[in-house]
Amino acid sequence: MLLGVALGLGAGADAQPGNLDCAISLDSSDRVYSHAMEVDDDGNVLLGGVFRGTVDFDPGPGVVEIVGDTDLVGTEGEYRQGYIAKYDDSGALRFVRTVTGFGNVYVEGIATAHNDDLLVYGQFETFPVGAGEELDFDPGIAVYHVSSLNTFSMFLLRLNPSGNFVSMQTWTTGVSQGIGTINDLVLDPQGNIYLHGIYETGGTFDADPGPGVTMLPVPLEDDGFLIKLDSEGQFVYAYTVNGTYDQRVEVVRIHPNGNAYVLGAFSGTVDFDPGAGVANLVGAPDNSQDSIYLVQLDGAGNFLSANFLAESQASSNCHALGADFDVFGNFYVCGAVLGDADFDSSAGTVILSGNPIDRLAFVVKLDSGLALQYGHVFEPTGYCRFWDLEATPEGSVYLSGEFEDTVDFDPGTNEANLTSPGTPSSRDGVLLRLNADGSYNYAFNLESDTSGSVDLVDLDRRQRLRFVATYSGSADADPNSVNGYPLTAGGTQDCVLVKLDPEPVPPVPNVPQVLRTAPVSYFNLVYPVFEVEFSEEVTGVDPTDFVVSGSTGASVVGVLPKPGTPNTYQLAIALTPTEGEYVRLSLVDDDTILSTATSQPLGGTGAGNGSFDDGRGILIKSQGVDVDAGNLEYAFALAAQGIQTCHRTS
Repeated sequence: MLLGVALGLGAGADAQPGNLDCAISLDSSDRVYSHAMEVDDDGNVLLGGVFRGTVDFDPGPGVVEIVGDTDLVGTEGEYRQGYIAKYDDSGALRFVRTVTGFGNVYVEGIATAHNDDLLVYGQFETFPVGAGEELDFDPGIAVYHVSSLNTFSMFLLRLNPSGNFVSMQTWTTGVSQGIGTINDLVLDPQGNIYLHGIYETGGTFDADPGPGVTMLPVPLEDDGFLIKLDSEGQFVYAYTVNGTYDQRVEVVRIHPNGNAYVLGAFSGTVDFDPGAGVANLVGAPDNSQDSIYLVQLDGAGNFLSANFLAESQASSNCHALGADFDVFGNFYVCGAVLGDADFDSSAGTVILSGNPIDRLAFVVKLDSGLALQYGHVFEPTGYCRFWDLEATPEGSVYLSGEFEDTVDFDPGTNEANLTSPGTPSSRDGVLLRLNADGSYNYAFNLESDTSGSVDLVDLDRRQRLRFVATYSGSADADPNSVNGYPLTAGGTQDCVLVKLDPEPVPPVPNVPQVLRTAPVSYFNLVYPVFEVEFSEEVTGVDPTDFVVSGSTGASVVGVLPKPGTPNTYQLAIALTPTEGEYVRLSLVDDDTILSTATSQPLGGTGAGNGSFDDGRGILIKSQGVDVDAGNLEYAFALAAQGIQTCHRTS
């Protein structure tokens, strides 16, 4: 089965995913999910998640089967077990560790600490009915038994680089059947740890896992929290979002300047300043309409600002699910929107319209001052949602998610339709790439005939793309090959980790050389001429693309394709001749000169990266008097005889 691929038009015409490098399929007798993926600098990948039944974690010819505790059955059926698996850059299994026992363990994420320890986080619950009926969080021979006393508790498990137990910290709401969940963990450049999540109505907990006590407010509904620990796990601060209705912390990212960007959903009136000040945002007056807030905190947890990222309109609902920064400080956010929402945090209004019946995927880009640069909603006949987002250094974005029916993933005027191959209500996984300006690059889907989702996406330091997908029935892990990489789920739901080679870079036009040719005569006037040779046929070449220097008042007065040579243009220069001057030509790239074949701009996307300066010129010499014309006649001698190579200036 060939994976569905929709390639872009215009600037992305030749864009395509990289070729399949390797795929690691985790096959189960029941189900296996991967909620976490971490890629280190050496290309090693850590996966973490949940499984039931038997799973073979070795993608090679060997078999490393882990058998879940299928004989342990709790009040809600068979228990779910947590796992952490490490694979090297080639896809070979290095180790797999599990957390098992009488209860459910949800491994939600993994991060690599500053000392290369593994930080594994999530939540667990136990239903002890006798001695020893607990969970063992030590994956080795020793034991580290923990019980949550019929409530969801949150954990941060630290393993060494080999996957062996180091320490564990837990947080418990203390309310029977209460739920506390850690949604994500991020690190800043100093290795400080930021945990965020929600805790339910009536429960509270001590945010300080050490000897100190920092009790969080008791929520009226679900409240969101952010806890900062130092690199050794010592408590630094806690921040909560409290109000009359549900207030969630959904995404946290750390700006290069050390400030925390906190995103979440809220309704009603909420004061986001935990100090003596007041920073109210007024959302919808009930739980049926959620807006998205964006709060900034400094490194010490001091409040800086609160703004709407998306302000819900009548009967709308918005949630942030992923975010990232590029190297320029631009901020990208993806998620889901139901109905209409205003995504402009300034005095203006930019309404993104969603389906009033089901949630649709959105993505927005904010500049470093939080001004909206672009916003897109992707509307199918049913449902679409983005789960994760990864930005490249220059600002392209990868979005992973799921959709139903048919969706046009090109936000522009062209179409890039993908169709879920299952029943009209079945979901399929999708991975979308957008260019830095928000235009379409490419998209592909899993072609899962039952259900599928691309849950996680990441880039390693060599810009190789990895994604994790879950699927039922059959699917395909290869976005390019005619033969594909067919997958068949052994149980109810399986997952696959896919690594792609770096994407092929479409050729971009450039200027290999500028020639100085003999002058030409038009209407008894003599003009020096430059010939600008491009590496391929281009369009959009006009006088505004060039700057003439070296002679007062000189300018380009004519730009014509050279007959018989479509990739070369002749430029006539008007000037007031002055003895001994050089006329020099520079090309100033503003992305208006485009490849005829691919529409790629000169030098690639980005003004200035195709600019060229010849570095040499045409020398003006006096030759005497033309009696007939009554004008001084000049000859234009070629400086530095012969063809000279043009030198890049940026």
